[in-house]
Amino acid sequence: MAAKLQFVKEDQPIRFFKKDLRLQTHAGYEYVQSRFKPLERLRNVEFNRDWSLPFFISPADEHLSNAGFRLTDKAGSRIKYDVFNYNRSDKYNGFRHQLDLYTMAKGFKITQLISLTTNNTPVQNGTYLRPTIDISKLLPKYRNIQVGVNYSGEHNRQHNKVTDTLSPFSFAFNVWQAYIKSDELKLNKWGISYFTRNDHYPLAKALIKADRSDNYSFFTELLKSDKRQLKLNVTYRKLHIFNTQLSRQKADESLLGRAEYFVNEWKGLLTGNILYEVGAGQEQKREFTFVEVPAGQGEYTWNDYDSNGVRELNEFEIALFPDQRKYIRVNTPTNQFVKANYVQFNYNVDLSPRVIIDIAKAKGFKKLLSRSSSSSSLQILKKISLR
Repeated sequence: MAAKLQFVKEDQPIRFFKKDLRLQTHAGYEYVQSRFKPLERLRNVEFNRDWSLPFFISPADEHLSNAGFRLTDKAGSRIKYDVFNYNRSDKYNGFRHQLDLYTMAKGFKITQLISLTTNNTPVQNGTYLRPTIDISKLLPKYRNIQVGVNYSGEHNRQHNKVTDTLSPFSFAFNVWQAYIKSDELKLNKWGISYFTRNDHYPLAKALIKADRSDNYSFFTELLKSDKRQLKLNVTYRKLHIFNTQLSRQKADESLLGRAEYFVNEWKGLLTGNILYEVGAGQEQKREFTFVEVPAGQGEYTWNDYDSNGVRELNEFEIALFPDQRKYIRVNTPTNQFVKANYVQFNYNVDLSPRVIIDIAKAKGFKKLLSRSSSSSSLQILKKISLR
């Protein structure tokens, strides 16, 4: 069995520091028995990660309670606080505090979200801090250009009680960004941003800085015209490595670019779009193995050409007959990174004569055109891995 209760009291007027505010309070409780199997996903995708739990975890009786409040004023500013407690019958117990703040101060828009989770089990305890803050300002004198800075990060420290060291699942990263954007209410817009990110990985009792990346981005959207529209996005990234033992990547420079062009001419007679995308950087090296499955459910067969009884990769072939289809190929990402370049090009063009022909008056060849249409499309994808 499973059960969920939630109590909410909406829009209660209060006066605080000579300001009229609206108060919302809520509290809830949720119970899930270990034998309960939902037909659809019960938790959100990030639930286990939020509580520093592994992706696969054995069933247990779960108790999840929460309480919180939200204060808002007439200007739209708000402050919201929530506290959660998650308890499992396998002796896991965790608390999460979450603070959400939005306000305007002297023309600056400030948005802040801070989450702090503490957890405790018989073998480990830890803290998981996730702060996010964004400060921006609109410049009416400069055509409503928006400038801003923001910071986001995650600091997850899981301490193993037995070995007195940090768990391999501990990590941390920090992202600092500065940006400038045109008026977001206009159809034609552009933006430039720079952000840097550093990653930290566990070594004994500390999180050690392993790498840092510098990223420069530019985008533009020209959507004012109904006939021709363009979207362009370009990012350049430079990666610096500080600890080769902790970072699986190598110092590298990469470039990503994407351009989309849309056309709608002659009242819709000609419509289409063109996409061009290019990328150069690193990706995880993949290895593949062959796994045996019931006959008929696979795709490959094994031929022991050298008669040594060892299933070597070059001895698997696509099966010709259903009873030989005993193996499937499984791709596995590795801890190694390799250089990879790719180019993608797509286009799609449609011709619809009916939109410019009066069907009621059309005769002969025009009538035939009004009942016809033409479509052309092409997709090209090229990828090169430099091993």
